[in-house]
Amino acid sequence: MIQCKVFTAEGNSIETATKQAVDKMNQWLGENEQTIKNPRIVSVTAASSSSNIWPSDKFGIAAIEYQTM
Repeated sequence: MIQCKVFTAEGNSIETATKQAVDKMNQWLGENEQTIKNPRIVSVTAASSSSNIWPSDKFGIAAIEYQTM
């Protein structure tokens, strides 16, 4: 069965937030390499909020799909 996992991070810049999300993904992959197979990056996305609620938040999002052994 194929599963999906999403990693998110906030930062002062889109680049920093995206790097942090990818770092989280890589750490998780390293910790779980014995129990998963065929990991594949599905998406790496950056976003910046322009709302009044979060006026300066920058977000990084990384998503992977994988199978369990």
